[in-house]
Amino acid sequence: MAFDSNEKSVACAAEIVSLFGFSDDEIQIVHGDVLGGILPARTDLGVTETFGQGLRIENGPEIAYQLGRIATHLIPGVVKLSVTDSHPDDPWSWQFNQAIDLRTHNTHVSGTFVSTYPGQREVHVRTDFLTEGGHSIVSGLRSDSLTDPMFLGAVTVPRMGDHINFRYETGPIDPQIEPELWVSS
Repeated sequence: MAFDSNEKSVACAAEIVSLFGFSDDEIQIVHGDVLGGILPARTDLGVTETFGQGLRIENGPEIAYQLGRIATHLIPGVVKLSVTDSHPDDPWSWQFNQAIDLRTHNTHVSGTFVSTYPGQREVHVRTDFLTEGGHSIVSGLRSDSLTDPMFLGAVTVPRMGDHINFRYETGPIDPQIEPELWVSS
């Protein structure tokens, strides 16, 4: 079963399924919102690509939680958040790393890391999807190759070695709640 809340996406998916020779009995495509109660009671595997650039895009954590309730396995069910105040394309600059299981309905991640330089610092977060064993879900890729970094905000750091503290909401998303950043010595 495939679900999509966009009618054009449903029509496109149905055509692709047909072009590959599958029938409606084999692959059922449903127009509807996963959060609207259309899920089956149980399934062996749930797959979602909701997250895009990070967990504030769409309502990814809530969707993952709902899929996790019905699925024996959920891909992705566990994500690793990495945070940096250096250039996000530098694979060695991700300082704060924490794995969270979206099926447990986490609502935020908070932490502290040491600033790499004084002055105005831009803070970014990256999401990496993990397998149950804690490995990157796409083998052969660096963990920073899976999703684009997301800008959390900027903060002024008086001295090198000061700590940057952050709180990052993962869902359900409230547009009024912005990521929080503050500095401590």
